[in-house]
Amino acid sequence: MPDPTWQSSLDFLRDLPGVPAAQANAITLAQARARWQHAVIARTSMHDLWFTLPGEDYPFASSVRVQTAHGRHVLLRWDHDRLAEEHATDSDHIDEMLDSFLERLTTPALICRHCGRPVTVSSDQFEAFERMHYSCFHYLFEHDPFDPDEECTAGGCPSASIGPGQRPEEPRDSLVEELIDDLMASELGTASVEVRIERRGPGIIAASFDANTYLITVRTESRRR
Repeated sequence: MPDPTWQSSLDFLRDLPGVPAAQANAITLAQARARWQHAVIARTSMHDLWFTLPGEDYPFASSVRVQTAHGRHVLLRWDHDRLAEEHATDSDHIDEMLDSFLERLTTPALICRHCGRPVTVSSDQFEAFERMHYSCFHYLFEHDPFDPDEECTAGGCPSASIGPGQRPEEPRDSLVEELIDDLMASELGTASVEVRIERRGPGIIAASFDANTYLITVRTESRRR
């Protein structure tokens, strides 16, 4: 069976006026068409959009799916049969979020702009770490002036593994817990549709508010000179 065209997928959705999810998906598909119709195949059902790469046959190893219900959209991206990322958003942010997911689908290897090697372990924070491995980002921007093999005061320092096997609890650990509570209750937190705040290591927090992710480091002492 030949792949569906973007127009045939749009026609299918528009012929379902009594299905709100289909109408929402039709708007999303029409908005993405100009940029993506020659790069990916758009497949659809009443409630889901499914984007695959040209030339790939079912079962598709890499794809992006958009599940729509009650004005909410959940985006899922598979890479080599592995669920690589998942994000929920609303109708105001679906176009921007779909663009970012399709960019990663069509360029599946996230390449660190510092060392030139693929990013896999920290791929979900690729943009937060300025398109680098966390360790590359850390040693470029956070670690100086410490010795590369010495644990610095930045939370989650990779050099911590060279020293003692377990870092003792310190004052900033309690500060991190307080900061997480404050972020959840903040104006940004309450105004965002999707909020995800998680610890990334001692004194380090990754906070996502809708499509924006912030990396926060807590220190209780100044850097040595």
